[in-house]
Amino acid sequence: LSYLPVCREGNLVGSLLLLQSYGIETYGCTEKASETLYTSDFREACCLIFGSEEKGMSKQILKRANHLIGIPLQGEISSLNVSVAVGMVLSEALRQRLA
Repeated sequence: LSYLPVCREGNLVGSLLLLQSYGIETYGCTEKASETLYTSDFREACCLIFGSEEKGMSKQILKRANHLIGIPLQGEISSLNVSVAVGMVLSEALRQRLA
């Protein structure tokens, strides 16, 4: 059975830079993205970053993430509840890893 490790960190920029120095791809999930979660490759070790519902991600994180990914939406909805977004991205990551 597979699992996806989850981490909460106080110094996100420092943690992001450390992960990248080890070759781990970082994905910031934002409605400002041009890539989607369906065109992203989550099969290898990666870091998924989600901002708060209130403030989103900081400009520093948006600038430093290797990839900015979004969830394609139709209609008048411009963003999702963060727990829904996390569930969708984790589901896609698990689907790719089990394929």
